[in-house]
Amino acid sequence: MNACDKIKERSQQAKQKMPSKKNSHGGSRPGAGRKPKYEQPVSVHFKMPLDLLEKLSIWADERDLNRSEAIVEAIKRLTRRVQVPD
Repeated sequence: MNACDKIKERSQQAKQKMPSKKNSHGGSRPGAGRKPKYEQPVSVHFKMPLDLLEKLSIWADERDLNRSEAIVEAIKRLTRRVQVPD
């Protein structure tokens, strides 16, 4: 029996000796947690010039938005008049 096996055996023996604890605190609750902002969020990755990113960050800060929210808001403003075909 090598050293690794001895360590594993001791660990298993220690687990067997310990009394099992009953989990006495809550657990998951229906409806708990952060609610999603968007119905079907999709990750989008793209590159942009640094100066444009800095302008976006300033625009977002002025409106108390994070960058993702700022990008969504900017795209909504740009596409207000665009109609998606059925």
